[in-house]
Amino acid sequence: MSETRIEPKKQRNFKNLNLRFSIRMSYVLPPFDTAELIDVLAKAGYIRMAPPTPPGRSQGVRFSFTGLIARKGEVIIDVNDERGVLGAASSSPALTIDGFNEVLQLIKNNLKADPESTASFFELIGHLEVETQVNPLEKIGQISEKVKLFEEFSKTIGEDVSIYSLRLTPKGQIPDQTEWFDITVEPSLMHTKSAYSISVVYRSKDKTKVQKFIQEFVPTIASILNAIEND
Repeated sequence: MSETRIEPKKQRNFKNLNLRFSIRMSYVLPPFDTAELIDVLAKAGYIRMAPPTPPGRSQGVRFSFTGLIARKGEVIIDVNDERGVLGAASSSPALTIDGFNEVLQLIKNNLKADPESTASFFELIGHLEVETQVNPLEKIGQISEKVKLFEEFSKTIGEDVSIYSLRLTPKGQIPDQTEWFDITVEPSLMHTKSAYSISVVYRSKDKTKVQKFIQEFVPTIASILNAIEND
């Protein structure tokens, strides 16, 4: 389990960080054969994680893969052939980006296909816990005190209410589009008064935009927590 410590004065520990950088492709016919990709990854130093391909397959016959297919160090590669998804995941922003780009380059060099040319969007899915010296349940709940509408909610329900979860999304936008983000901050279920649980989805047709967000993931989350805690 890796930990990333940020500035000591904040007294926070980032734990259980998991980031997945993926591409969602749109196509009529798959641009490459995943069975062939697994062979390419094995030659590039990856350990196969997918079930063996059945022997004696006929020319032109493809098998559909869903799930984890290969691993090298901390980087895990997954696919969903039916949805046109290819992803790389690890606990490090740099390793996640490097692993994802390496696989795309291996496909271009060895399978003569360019997944990026068929991209509907690129996506980050991330999760982490942040240990803190303050009470997340209290700090998130204090946001309610700044919203007058919560007085009406309390009257309607008959007891004081507050928010338990903070969820940030693009203003006026809906999830079913290529440009989207969803950042959820709430107290950890296991450590409600000492840790945050944070989930992130960040999606764009612009690969560099998603990659930049991954690179700045830890300081971005730290800034959001600073705002919540009024630092």
